[in-house]
Amino acid sequence: MEIGTELGRFTNFISKGFKSSKIYTIDLNENQLPKDPSFKENNISRNDFVRERSINLNEENINFIEINSFDLLKYFDKDKFDIIWLDGDHTNPQVTMDVLSTYYLLKKNGILITDDIYLNQNDSDNFLSQGFQPIKYLTDIKKIKTFYFNKKVTRRNSFAKTKKFISFSIKI
Repeated sequence: MEIGTELGRFTNFISKGFKSSKIYTIDLNENQLPKDPSFKENNISRNDFVRERSINLNEENINFIEINSFDLLKYFDKDKFDIIWLDGDHTNPQVTMDVLSTYYLLKKNGILITDDIYLNQNDSDNFLSQGFQPIKYLTDIKKIKTFYFNKKVTRRNSFAKTKKFISFSIKI
């Protein structure tokens, strides 16, 4: 499962590498996208965004579901996943709800991979550091075992004073 489809580029990449897997990816529906989706990182219009996302998700093993991640547990009430890639809303309260929801949707020994984590919140005034809190909480209460060994390297991140990480957690 992927939470935060955006343009579907990563989903498309994974679908080609794991052709026999069933991939669920969720994101807001077209009507819930921000009114001015300039999407700074993508630098494209709203129509081009929707069109590219549709093309990227046009693979047999991809199931795109347009829901707010707030409704994850209701929508997937009987499903359990081996791996969940979490790259949705990075602000609270949504990021905390997403982390807790994914915990309940993971199989035992399932893997939660979370993007855009700052290990030390004092190093950054960036709102993206909020994703660290719920991961640390679940790790501290021994619900997951977490590693932060994958540093995300991008052009922007390589020159930044503080670095983004990807957390890799296993449900205990």
